[in-house]
Amino acid sequence: MTITFIRLPTKLLEEIIAHTLLEGFESVALTFKQVHATCISFMRSHNTLRARFHNFNYYENTSNVIRTIRIAFDVIIRIAVELVVARYVRYADFAMDNKADLKSC
Repeated sequence: MTITFIRLPTKLLEEIIAHTLLEGFESVALTFKQVHATCISFMRSHNTLRARFHNFNYYENTSNVIRTIRIAFDVIIRIAVELVVARYVRYADFAMDNKADLKSC
């Protein structure tokens, strides 16, 4: 079975890896050299999402306004656009919602 897994077409292997993001991604990357090589293209995105959303709080991204998250609605929109984001959130601080002037949004 292991040999069969290694011989999967790259596109199929990429699909499997994409579905293991977060929960099993790092374990899958460590299985075989060939699998690890395929995982490399996912590692930057995985590390960025994990760093940004594991302990979520609001932030402003001056270089990419679309990525700015100021209120809870922005988080919901980000998750709607990129579903995997929801899987990275482990702790979220929404205290700023009580202080924000939501009428200006």
